[in-house]
Amino acid sequence: MKIIDTHLHLWDLSKCRLPWLSEEFAILKRNFDLTDYLAEIDSKEFEIEQAVYIEVDAAPEDTKKENKWVHTLLSEPNIVTGSILKMDLLAADIDDQLQAYSKEGAKGVRHVLHTSDSAPGTCLHPMFQANMHKLGENNLLFEACMRTNELADLVVLAKECPETTIVLNHCGNIDCNLLADNEVTVEEEALVKQWQKQMSELGRLENVVCKLSGLNVENPAALDQLVDILLDNFSHDKIVFGGNYPVCLLNQGLSEWLQLVKSSLDRKNVTLQQKIFYENAKKIYQLE
Repeated sequence: MKIIDTHLHLWDLSKCRLPWLSEEFAILKRNFDLTDYLAEIDSKEFEIEQAVYIEVDAAPEDTKKENKWVHTLLSEPNIVTGSILKMDLLAADIDDQLQAYSKEGAKGVRHVLHTSDSAPGTCLHPMFQANMHKLGENNLLFEACMRTNELADLVVLAKECPETTIVLNHCGNIDCNLLADNEVTVEEEALVKQWQKQMSELGRLENVVCKLSGLNVENPAALDQLVDILLDNFSHDKIVFGGNYPVCLLNQGLSEWLQLVKSSLDRKNVTLQQKIFYENAKKIYQLE
């Protein structure tokens, strides 16, 4: 099966510091390169034809080093054919950076919104929204990594910036296991209902894409429920697959994640599988 992986992280800790990489993530505290990534994949069943590099939330002072490293990676013959680079969308002077990113062939940018560095409501700031308009004007998309309980903010942002394509990372960072858990708390039940409501609202917006990625699947039935919710709310042309390597190792290996998604989509049809694993990404990320 041919696959385009729209969510690949790689890093060299001698070049870029990752402040978020605490002891809690000890398994990730080493370098990860393309060889490591390819070794994780069951090549008998899955063929990664292309991959999109996603910025790794490096220390701000190391962003230029990361971008230079990524530029070199993209210039070499390998499967990485697109990049999403880090950008501070609260900055007042992004025009030169936008031009540089466009010239380097970046497909879009990411300003992470799910960490403690981003206060609630960050994406509603006037400067953030003004810069979002500029992304669309420069044919760059925005990768949205949000806290689950703030997806309503993304609805507002997407409506405010209809010319900019927004790719929602990790299905809104929902704990998908809650969908098949009969013993959820009142708070968890409310969160799931809120998530479903906002996924429905996001799915109706032409400029929002959902990335099936970054989930910790303890119960395959929960993933089936999540996939069904995505298919009920998003156009089947607006869902893409992401591996989230190597962060996925905190939950399951990359081949296991690929198999979980394939098994869930096996309940549907081959045409849908091809769209989510390959065709949609080709169009949305404008890959050759």
